[in-house]
Amino acid sequence: MTLYGYLIHRTDEDTDDDRRTMSRGTRTSDQSPAELADELLATNRAQHSYYTGPRRCWVWELTDGTFLPRTAPEDAVAYDG
Repeated sequence: MTLYGYLIHRTDEDTDDDRRTMSRGTRTSDQSPAELADELLATNRAQHSYYTGPRRCWVWELTDGTFLPRTAPEDAVAYDG
């Protein structure tokens, strides 16, 4: 199992940068980053159904003892959904 960090943002242009974050956290999974992003985006859509616009989910591998950053690191892979 791999420890991943993730960040989900609204990607509509009508939202200020400081109000785009919808979800961030960590998840231990044996899924690929793409599969995990699909699951995270589906969960986010269900939990935040008031917002029907586009979202972007960044996923990256974390190592033990690493803090979760407020923004996605450069090596994070982005998935739109």
